[in-house]
Amino acid sequence: MTYLLVIFVLFPLVIWTGLAMSPAFASLLPAAITVLGGRQSARTLHFFVSIFLVLFLWFTSLWFILPDSGSGWAP
Repeated sequence: MTYLLVIFVLFPLVIWTGLAMSPAFASLLPAAITVLGGRQSARTLHFFVSIFLVLFLWFTSLWFILPDSGSGWAP
């Protein structure tokens, strides 16, 4: 479920909020920025989604790098 959330929600959201910060995109589709609550809201959403994606990739990488501690949750 987490992978589906990342692929189908967070990646499109980070792209959309990234585009919403661009003045060229704002002139092309101003409604896309209005839906997000303005350019500053898009920046805030972009920041938090990016942080979550970095943490997700970091923890996923650790999952495969660290040896099995015997807890039964490692692959």
